[in-house]
Amino acid sequence: MPLAISQRLSSLSLTGITSLPDEQLSKLIASCKNLRSLYIAKCHISHISFALSNLELLSVTHCQQLTDQCATEILSPVNNPRLRFVDLSECRSLTAPTVEHPEMEIAWLMHCPQLTGQSRDPRFRSCTALTAVNLVPTFCYHPHIANTYEQF
Repeated sequence: MPLAISQRLSSLSLTGITSLPDEQLSKLIASCKNLRSLYIAKCHISHISFALSNLELLSVTHCQQLTDQCATEILSPVNNPRLRFVDLSECRSLTAPTVEHPEMEIAWLMHCPQLTGQSRDPRFRSCTALTAVNLVPTFCYHPHIANTYEQF
């Protein structure tokens, strides 16, 4: 993708990329400095890395090899400070990614069968803005969300 085009993109969708190594995919994403939304689905990725200061929505779904370390890094406020919505549904290798993003509002981790009750407490550390979590069919208890429900 020519650099001039990649720098103007605000939304990028990557689906079914199976032959591009993680390093090259990371470079491609990192070249899109103005991305506000990034959709990655059904790609053979295990560890991608990028820092995008404007990214607000990140959807990485159906990526069976995605590691906890990778998820933790891309959800870090240091790497993606404006991230508000994340969807990691159907990433079946995830066991206990750590999300320490104070600006995170919505997190979907549906159909990630390796997520266990033991990993639920540290999963959303420091997510004080969190208003919605979808962990179907996984159970999650977050004190901030529980307090919200008690108000109604």
